[in-house]
Amino acid sequence: MGEDNQFDFKVVNVVPNPDGSASYEFEYSDEFADFFKETTGTEINEESFQSFMTKAIKENLKEKDASNIIPMSKILDK
Repeated sequence: MGEDNQFDFKVVNVVPNPDGSASYEFEYSDEFADFFKETTGTEINEESFQSFMTKAIKENLKEKDASNIIPMSKILDK
């Protein structure tokens, strides 16, 4: 599999945290789990997936020059 592969993720649960952040529960395909293992050399688990997603989100925000992150509590209050 090459670097340009795209995979679908589904957010199945969002839990607001007291500090205004949120915890997300994702669903992903078996194909992504295989890709993850092939590219990282490790099995996908909660910790490795969290690290991957945190890095991907940070890189995406950086790439889009997003400097403002809105606390989840503000979004949920609307």
